[in-house]
Amino acid sequence: MFSTEFFEGDFPIAASDYYSAVNALFYVYGSRSIEFLESRRTFVQFLHVAYHLALGRRPLSSRPLIVYAQHSWNDQLAKQFVEDFPQAQFIHTVRDPITTCGRIFDRWLTGRGFSSPRYVISHLIRADIPHTGMESRTRAIRFEDLHLDLERTMRAVADWLDLPYRSSMLDSTFNGVTWVVERGTMSWSGINPMQAVRDAKNISFTDSGLLFAVFNEDFVTWDYPCPNIYKHAVVRVLTCALVLLIPMKMEIITACTLIKMFPSGGWRYTIKGLVQVIICRLGIVLLLAVELCRRLTLGKKVLELL
Repeated sequence: MFSTEFFEGDFPIAASDYYSAVNALFYVYGSRSIEFLESRRTFVQFLHVAYHLALGRRPLSSRPLIVYAQHSWNDQLAKQFVEDFPQAQFIHTVRDPITTCGRIFDRWLTGRGFSSPRYVISHLIRADIPHTGMESRTRAIRFEDLHLDLERTMRAVADWLDLPYRSSMLDSTFNGVTWVVERGTMSWSGINPMQAVRDAKNISFTDSGLLFAVFNEDFVTWDYPCPNIYKHAVVRVLTCALVLLIPMKMEIITACTLIKMFPSGGWRYTIKGLVQVIICRLGIVLLLAVELCRRLTLGKKVLELL
């Protein structure tokens, strides 16, 4: 059963056209074996066929390229996808770790509450590498390059996927409709150079030093600005020793949110929140300390850019 948003909203698909496509698929393939019809591979293929037919599109070949957007970093999903499609390739989008830290925190503060800072750090630690065993079939592109040099970036993507380059790759659309980003009083479609500017809204001076020290490989490999002094292991260790125990700005923001919610939540809610904040603080310290030790002793090969 699909959500009604599938057929409504800003990018709707006509329900009648979609179900007509589903019925057509059943008419052609309904007599096939249960194993075939219930397999993950068949489901993904049929979903794409029904989607394109509902939009009135026709593939240019009998074996069109399928683009699957796996928005969450999930090893198991990636493994299953390659089991079903052995020629699968993965393209990750990376962004300046400082901007990523602050932007993810903005998005997760409401949903993950007092533990959101810890989830942010955990994400930074695990999402900068390929899925397990997928190194040879994985490349990354920089988010900033999509706004500063879109054509060169998309040509590199097309070359790596062995696809002919088309100017339509520069269009920002969804279901054939122009995709418009709205943020506050601003709106745009396609490239926006302002999105390539480092955003440190939720990052303090000490936070920046901590991120430079722990995630130095990310900054260097992906060519993001980072003080050269952090290439030295002793500087990275010393930085962590000096600032790791200082709460990060996003932790302070979270604590302030707790205080604001005190009148409506009562003492019990506040005490529970304080305990969660303390646990979050200990978790961040442990995560960053262990990650730095692991990087300095074992090394870490992060996502390779196209």
